[in-house]
Amino acid sequence: MAVDHTLAMRQAVTLFLRATPSVTSLVPASRIVGPQVTDPPPQFPFIRYGMPITSQYEATRREGSEHAITIHVFANGPGEDACANICAAVATALDDAALTVATIGNYGIDWTGTTIIRDTPESSAYHGIVTFTARTFGL
Repeated sequence: MAVDHTLAMRQAVTLFLRATPSVTSLVPASRIVGPQVTDPPPQFPFIRYGMPITSQYEATRREGSEHAITIHVFANGPGEDACANICAAVATALDDAALTVATIGNYGIDWTGTTIIRDTPESSAYHGIVTFTARTFGL
């Protein structure tokens, strides 16, 4: 039986980041958002939960989901330092974090990498992509 925890994982991650002082000291909690596009977009810097990729995960007597999670960080320069600092705070906060949601259990969340690129033709806008793998199971 397939068990999809996509929505619960998104909620757990965004709530966790909004409650983590090392992240909110760099980006206000109100600028940590889900994957929806807002109009106007949040002011820089901001963090957006990316579009999820979820697949079935099975372990001994457990069924759940495996999640490829992307957290997008947007910040202004002049260099990529501000973006890199926010990405590092996100990676440190979420790697091996004890995420809790009433409807799921968590085998763990692991940081898999970070990429920083220029966001627009403007030399001062940067986009960080912080990636994680997580596994969840039904309670």
